[in-house]
Order: sequence, then structure tokens, then C-alpha cells
Amino acid sequence: MPNTVALLVDAVDNDAAYSGESAARNVIAVYFSGAVADGDLVEVDLTDTTYGMGASFKRSAANDDNPLVIGVADETVAAGGIGRVVTYGVKVDANVKSGGAAGAVLQSSGVAGRAEAGGTSSNAGAIGVILTAASGNKATVFMYRR
Repeated sequence: MPNTVALLVDAVDNDAAYSGESAARNVIAVYFSGAVADGDLVEVDLTDTTYGMGASFKRSAANDDNPLVIGVADETVAAGGIGRVVTYGVKVDANVKSGGAAGAVLQSSGVAGRAEAGGTSSNAGAIGVILTAASGNKATVFMYRR
């Protein structure tokens, strides 16, 4: 069966200017094998083959420098649903560990679905940059193309 989910959306999000994300961004629509909350980091689910290997996604696992992360959920989606993921550009209210400073490198953390400010010694796991200081485990971020 062809991967129709991957073909749904891979375009610049023109609605971004109305929701606080003023820079152009890329958003894709994907199948979620597990529930995800708006702002959570999203990773490829290597165990689900509903639409073929590499076509299912879920909230990122608790894993520093997670190579499976593809972006940030742009809406809350139940398991088995299709939802949007920001793969490049600005995302308001991303799930980011409190205390991350504006301008800090963004990377996955030891908390499922949450990003954190990266260390200063290496940017190997960088997935983006924090644009506003993280407070209440939320921040505006800019996601790098991966």
C-alpha cells in the first residue's frame, strides 16, 4: 500500500502569521501510533508499521540527543489519528524544560516529549534554538530542518 499519509502535507504553513508563528514554516501531516500533545517533540515510531516502516510517529521517548526526533506537534492528537508536525520554523508553546534561555540550542531531553537547552560543549544533538526563555515548561522555538 502506498504511503498516502506522507503525501498529505509537506508545505509552507500560510496560517502561521495568525497564531504567533510569524516566520514561514514547514508542517507535515502524519499518522500517530501514540497520543501526542500540542508542543511535544515527535519521533519516528520504529515499532509500528500501520502504513509501512517509518510512516508512524509518536511523542518522543525520554532520550537525550534523540536522533529519531523530526519536529514538534502542532496540535493534540489521539493515538491512531493524523495530525500536524512543525518540521522547520517557529512553534509557539513548545514543550521545553523551564530555565532554557533565549538563544540556547534546543535538543531532546530525558523527559518524554520535552526539549531542553543544550550544553555549551557540543551542539551535535541540536534540533533548533529557543527564541523565548522557557517558563512553565513552554517556550517559543525555531526548529532546524533535519
